Amino acid sequence: MADHSSVNIPWAGLAVVVALVSGSLLAPKAFDQLRPPEKERAQSQPGGHLEIDARLWEDPFLAMRRHVSERSDTCGRALVQHSGERGECAQGNSLDNRKPARFFENWTRAKDGKAEDHLVILALVSGSPFVGAEEARRRTRYAMLAGLQSRGYLPENTERIDLLEFQQITNTGPFRGIASNSVLVPYELLSSRPVLRGESTSNDSRYEKIALLWIDEAALPARGFDALAQMLYTLYGPSQSGKRPRLVVIGPSSSDALRNALRNLSSTAEVLMDQGSICDPFAARTLYASVGAERQRDQYTDCTLRRGYEYLSEADFLNASATAADNQIAELDGQKLQNFLNRRFAEIRAGGVPVDVEYHPMLASDNTVLRSLIRELLLRMPDRKQHRIVAIAERDSLYAHALVGEMNHQIERDKSKRERLELSPDDVNFYFRGLDGVTTRESNTRFDEPRERDEGSARSAKTIEWPETRNQLDYLRRMATEIKRSEALGRKGPISAIGIFGSDVHDKLLVLQAFRDIFPDKIFFTTDMDSRYLHPRTVGFTRNLVVASSLPLGILHSGPAANDGALTEQFAAVGLQAGTPPFRDMYQMATYLAARRAACREKSCKEQEDQATAAIRSNPSVYEIGRNGAVPVAGYAFEAEPTGSPAPRALIAAVGFPLLAALLVFWPSTPALQTARSALWRQPKQAANGAPDLPSVLMATLQIALLAYVLGSLVEFIAPGHLRFSPVLVLTVLAGFLTILALYPKPLHALTGSNACTVAPRPRPLFGRLLICLLIAALAWMVWRAYAFASCDYCEPVEWLEGVSAWPSHLLHLLALFAIAFGLDYSASKISVVFRESAEWLTDPRRSALVRPLSFDRMKWRYVSYAGWGMRRHDHVDFRSLLWQYLLRGQKGPRVVRALVGLVAMLVLAASLFLMFNQGQLPAVPARGSEHRALFGWTLVFCVILLTALIVVVADATMLTCRFIHCLNRARTSYPRELVGSFSRSLGGEQQELWTERIAADPSQRSPAAAEKLLRHTLLDDWIDVQVVARLTSPIAPLVIWPAVVVALLVVARSRLFDNWALSLPIAAAGAAYLLWLIVLAALLKNFAEQTRRCAIDRMEADLRWLNGSPRHAVLREQFESLIASVRKDSNGAFAGFFEQPLFRALLVPLGGAGGAQLIDYFLLAR
Repeated sequence: MADHSSVNIPWAGLAVVVALVSGSLLAPKAFDQLRPPEKERAQSQPGGHLEIDARLWEDPFLAMRRHVSERSDTCGRALVQHSGERGECAQGNSLDNRKPARFFENWTRAKDGKAEDHLVILALVSGSPFVGAEEARRRTRYAMLAGLQSRGYLPENTERIDLLEFQQITNTGPFRGIASNSVLVPYELLSSRPVLRGESTSNDSRYEKIALLWIDEAALPARGFDALAQMLYTLYGPSQSGKRPRLVVIGPSSSDALRNALRNLSSTAEVLMDQGSICDPFAARTLYASVGAERQRDQYTDCTLRRGYEYLSEADFLNASATAADNQIAELDGQKLQNFLNRRFAEIRAGGVPVDVEYHPMLASDNTVLRSLIRELLLRMPDRKQHRIVAIAERDSLYAHALVGEMNHQIERDKSKRERLELSPDDVNFYFRGLDGVTTRESNTRFDEPRERDEGSARSAKTIEWPETRNQLDYLRRMATEIKRSEALGRKGPISAIGIFGSDVHDKLLVLQAFRDIFPDKIFFTTDMDSRYLHPRTVGFTRNLVVASSLPLGILHSGPAANDGALTEQFAAVGLQAGTPPFRDMYQMATYLAARRAACREKSCKEQEDQATAAIRSNPSVYEIGRNGAVPVAGYAFEAEPTGSPAPRALIAAVGFPLLAALLVFWPSTPALQTARSALWRQPKQAANGAPDLPSVLMATLQIALLAYVLGSLVEFIAPGHLRFSPVLVLTVLAGFLTILALYPKPLHALTGSNACTVAPRPRPLFGRLLICLLIAALAWMVWRAYAFASCDYCEPVEWLEGVSAWPSHLLHLLALFAIAFGLDYSASKISVVFRESAEWLTDPRRSALVRPLSFDRMKWRYVSYAGWGMRRHDHVDFRSLLWQYLLRGQKGPRVVRALVGLVAMLVLAASLFLMFNQGQLPAVPARGSEHRALFGWTLVFCVILLTALIVVVADATMLTCRFIHCLNRARTSYPRELVGSFSRSLGGEQQELWTERIAADPSQRSPAAAEKLLRHTLLDDWIDVQVVARLTSPIAPLVIWPAVVVALLVVARSRLFDNWALSLPIAAAGAAYLLWLIVLAALLKNFAEQTRRCAIDRMEADLRWLNGSPRHAVLREQFESLIASVRKDSNGAFAGFFEQPLFRALLVPLGGAGGAQLIDYFLLAR
């Protein structure tokens, strides 16, 4: 019957589980926006000479469209009510102010009358109405104004902008002669305010005023440079050289726009180069008199275009958006972009005057970015194997096609890369831009507003995309499924990395959502850092995304390299960030740097800016998206980031390692190390026993070698890249070798030729002292290296909870190794003690040893295995023979043989099943660098092998005990007289003779005339059965806790809280199999023990009925009833209740706390 005592529910452990699960649901809070809306009548009306209301962060084109729409509505109502225009609807003055010539004349009218003290910036942006373009323009304007303000130029009006209207811009080239409508250009004015910089700056080093013109590339009727040239001629007029403001062009807005501009430049040069147009006013007047009107118009257009190109050739071109390299642009025909511009501008200008165009890219080329990206991929992939890469690319942009082509080119041209990476054309998959299907004036669920869902509709949350809609999400889902199928054996093979190339970040986010759950353990990579990757709503599927970016989102003041003093001082002097917060994407940063350089008037200022930004562009930053931000792992962002001091890690290691060593070696220590310490220090207890036996030496060697391995790992943890894996392995082997020589010097005596007949060699303290000196020297070197720390850009980053570092998992693996070593030693020692105490307790001390140790030549499988161990079918169980079989198989030799056989069998079976269900793929170790990947990977392998060994040892002891109990339950047990006598004396009283009296097993056969062969039993047999089972299982049952502790550590270590550890189905099945194995072992032990209890109670109740009918034995009835009650209530060993069972406590360890939270997280993400 089960235990009816009070149940001890582990409220503390359950509270920890609840607290951790609830804590995992916490998320960052959004800001509360408290600004109340204003009514229309409370808002100010336009006034002054600026037309459009626009804050500094607004899109100028959206503000312009809003202004035109509001003006149309207002003036339409005024026209109906007053039959005419009044007030702001009177357009005469407004239209006059929009004339470029009028604006230019008024704007350049300065105190000294110098137009060259002014600067005109043409900012080329995409005026596309599609979703995302407005945000891009907002970002561009924010970065532009921030860059100019960092140079001391502030807007003259922070709430309004104005418009310029360029009339009748005419097409040229193939479309010449076709006039177009006017083009509205928003602009804003800025003035120099050096007083805000706290310094006095001369006028010669700064511009007085800046005009920032926003040019919509999509609205220009003439293509590319032609429209800019005509606009400049309209703005400047036929001014003479040296009388014009300086000009800076920031653009084009994309690589595709750059190609269009270059194509337009080539076609215009071909048209104008051989016509010999005369643009001098006097010569043109003579020519016009001899030709017709159409020719005069064409000649005038050619002359204005040439003059506009002359103005344009004097501009500084700052490219802040296009990243295509020169060899990726077909229009260049193999030339450098700088040479191409010089030649084409010289061909257009009258007379073919040589031109030196100022062209400065603010971004690294795709070639440079891809070199950094490929290097990062190689660091994250194992050596000596070719890894398959899949690319998901945007079909309708030069940018994505150029990236895919250049990446494939860089891989194929380098043999070392070609041997390790493979990007075949079949693995390049395409999609059209705008996967969500959102177009003009439409919006999907707004990203910055709470999504409204029908809480009562469970169907809507589970519905996938119907394949009849404008979006491409169903295509994306089928693409991901098909790519997953390609990994099957016999097809293309396993995928190592998936690249996403496109210009729309929202498309990239959708691709990540579609692929992340299907490929949880793959490396995802892309280009161009964007803050949308870091938002809490996206970090669930963007985490561990590798991003290679030309520029960081923010520039640190420390400079590009901590060991480069000159560059550090230069960055500090320039102050690139100038208090500006980090931007939303890298294109904002490029625009910001372009604006800063555009504001430089002196050559020295431009050179200083160029030198400061060149170090950033030439060393693209590589990031890994973490839980709370982007973690730089290589490039400028990694080198410029202030390196965290290793002192805290060194302090933790310097305190933790000696403490761990003291706990392992001195107190509480382990049985093997206690024996080793006694032998080395010649303590009296060990002096009589001589040298430790071989199993104890091997166990002590394992623990000391593990201690050295941990020490080497801590050195690498403190200063990554300074020790590497091979020296750690050498240190481990050396420590183990010295331990063997110190504790087991027989091999040394054999090598030195010592006489084998002499006294057995004793342990040598000299080698023990050498071992201690070795560990102390390694510890001192670890502390010294901490002060000589230098960053390592090919190592795994050291982060705790960012989710991008395998170091926390590695430390937990090391702790698991210690737990395994302690568990192995403790379990082996405990099992030996159990068998020794069982032999002393259940046999007569006066007799000789019940079982002689088996030598290897006498060790046959029938004496080792318990699978075929069985008793012959008799009407009773001879306890002496059963105990002999049990103790024979419980010796160290048979236990070691069974453990080795079981370990090999389990490893082969587990590896076969894992590879079969995982399609032959080994789980990846998410670590950078071959050294750290080897360190982390082999540590995990050691954990798995030793954990299997620990479970096999525990299973062996449990199964041997179960086999003993099973044989004990086959019939009623016949105990030796001396054993029954010892148990009867423990009951006290004067009835020992009746307790030890021999009776028949069957009450019906108990009579004075019963045959002698039936009198083998006593009334205490069944009670002794329960006592023996309780005594044997008390030390065996708790052994399942050690493997459970290790499984818990491994489950927590594999959490995505630390790194991109994949908890795939085979891995989860392997962990579940270990837990199930422990559950089965504990359940078997409990089942056999309860079977013993039931059989004992049934036979004891039959004996009690016989006692009631036997006058001679009636005096035992009351005491016998108490024995039955004690059997019912016995809670020792395997008879314990459910909550007191070691099985329940073992399950609470991996399933409670962080391990349970990790499993819950896995099932929640499984969807």
